[in-house]
Amino acid sequence: MALDRIGYYPDVEGLDSVRGTAEYHRVLLVGPRAEDIRAQTPFRFREAGPELSDFPVGIYWRIIDDRLDAMVLADEVGSEPEPSEESVLAHADPDSFGPLGMEWLDAYWEDALPIDAPRFGKGDLTVHRASGRDATVEKRTLTLTGQPRRAVWNYRVKTEGRFVTVSEDTLEPAADATDLHSLLDSEPGTARGFGATLTYSKLSLGVTDAIFSYKATKSMYLPYQFRPVLKFLNTYAQRMLIADEVGLGKTVEAGLLWTEMAARNQANRVLVICPSALVVKWQQEMRQRFGFELERLDGAGLRRLAEKVADGKPPKEYAYVASLQTLSRATDARALLTESDFTTDLCIVDEAHQLRNPRTAAHDTGEDVSLWSPALVLLTATPLNLGNHDLLSLIQLLMPGEVKDLRDLEERIEHHEPLQNIVRSVSDRTSSNADRRRWLNEIAASPLGAALRQRTAFQDLSELLSSDTLAVEEVPRLRRYCSELHGLSAVVTRTRKSEVRQDRTVRHAVPIEVDWTDAERRFYDDYKEWVRQEARNNDIPTGFALQMPLRLAGSCLRATAKTVLSRAAIEPEVADDDWVSMPSEH
Repeated sequence: MALDRIGYYPDVEGLDSVRGTAEYHRVLLVGPRAEDIRAQTPFRFREAGPELSDFPVGIYWRIIDDRLDAMVLADEVGSEPEPSEESVLAHADPDSFGPLGMEWLDAYWEDALPIDAPRFGKGDLTVHRASGRDATVEKRTLTLTGQPRRAVWNYRVKTEGRFVTVSEDTLEPAADATDLHSLLDSEPGTARGFGATLTYSKLSLGVTDAIFSYKATKSMYLPYQFRPVLKFLNTYAQRMLIADEVGLGKTVEAGLLWTEMAARNQANRVLVICPSALVVKWQQEMRQRFGFELERLDGAGLRRLAEKVADGKPPKEYAYVASLQTLSRATDARALLTESDFTTDLCIVDEAHQLRNPRTAAHDTGEDVSLWSPALVLLTATPLNLGNHDLLSLIQLLMPGEVKDLRDLEERIEHHEPLQNIVRSVSDRTSSNADRRRWLNEIAASPLGAALRQRTAFQDLSELLSSDTLAVEEVPRLRRYCSELHGLSAVVTRTRKSEVRQDRTVRHAVPIEVDWTDAERRFYDDYKEWVRQEARNNDIPTGFALQMPLRLAGSCLRATAKTVLSRAAIEPEVADDDWVSMPSEH
């Protein structure tokens, strides 16, 4: 039998991690307001007083006989979080965080407001009682109403391609389609009704075997740039992370997606979000290559938009571009847009790795944007270099509820190493199909192996490797099959330069030495430091961020000065504002 334990955990949203296999017994939220504690359990709420202001925010917990007692001290109440603590209950220091927190739990419990457990979680499929239509839960919120106070759960749900906010009593659980007994016991539908359902489902997805964006733009035709379009059309969720290597044209791929959706009359309301330094670039690229005019949303424009939406007068058509800095600062406008069920047809986020850090204003912006748009495209060249925690954060923004936690993600990608070995082996003359079959067997033995073996791509790859040698013309098929076996293939598309044949013009650099004046040298040094500081503020590696700006400065100082001045005129408040590390205000 496990020993009784007691301790402290710094993450206020980590109740399930603390609980493990124990049952919930008593859970108390202490904070300025009642809010979701991210757990499917009844709990109680107590408004915070000054007596806990010196306690670190987090979860104070105790497990006795496999039952959990916990006090959640909300972010805005206590001091900065401290490292985790855990000890056997019988030997715990009475002055450590766990025992002290349990004393306050016992003192507060009787007078705290009881709150029922929420019936639904993020990603749950429900049915709207009044309309009978399916509704998928995207977010839930808790409010207190009336006298005496009463807790009400509200849900933001996606139904028929749009988002609405409804109360819990208007929803009911969807029937479990995997329960064969309930299906057999229910009244069967008619053949006509079944046919109509299939037809509606097909038409609602649109035609997927015709590409309307093909040769419909002023961009050069590069076949690999249509991969995201093809995957997007064949993915019901219409959410994607485009992770091509630098220089392969992620902006063009996003423009092709926009063109494709516009041709299908599915992109009347478009929002592009990017770092402030790239706003003008996006406007120019979309205008010159695709004929789209992007209107810049500054802070004042964002507030006006939020007020229009709140008044029930949202614009029917628009194409906006807003900097991530502007959106991250505009917490009130974002909250008003979300509360007013603001919806876009398509949202594109460039340099999306800047959203990856939870509990920052940028990440909060990503969560709001995920609610605003049923079609969401994230662009970043570095998702696989960030580590699994950061990758998980981006995937959860794209597909809320799809990947539950880090363990779930790691199970999905555990087979990637042997999969990458197969892909890399085509460039290694010492590798044989026998080696590739061995790696394929490792994939079959992975946690997802049973499911992967059922995929057509796995069976096709197995057949391809059954011979002794791999022909040159078979390599593209091997790479395609491996791509389809990727654990995140439904939501991630990635093209590497090694996979693309590009006949580029060869450039020969001819250095020309120039003696700068003292003023020119000072400007160059100040400009270099300014770019470096911008990179730090935006959480971008400085070596990567300096490449293009220093090339510009080395080519023409006058053009560089013009760039700095135009940037300052557009968004003068950006330079000294470390917006990425701003704490969440939610």
